[in-house]
Amino acid sequence: MTHAADSPVKRETSAHVRRRALIVEVQQHCAVMREKGRRDRVAVPWDAIYDLGLKLRARAAAAEKREQRRTKG
Repeated sequence: MTHAADSPVKRETSAHVRRRALIVEVQQHCAVMREKGRRDRVAVPWDAIYDLGLKLRARAAAAEKREQRRTKG
């Protein structure tokens, strides 16, 4: 018997890279991404994805604060 966590999930996303659909394979320790029709793959650990999400959220908050200061003054 296999558990759902044991088998990777592979999906084609709506995102396109160089006019090719992006394929994402969700695994236990990382996400593996590739362009559809290509064999070259990139594995990205989950902690790196989480860190990037935090950085993007911080940038958006800083940009919002800058915009609020600009409209006040």
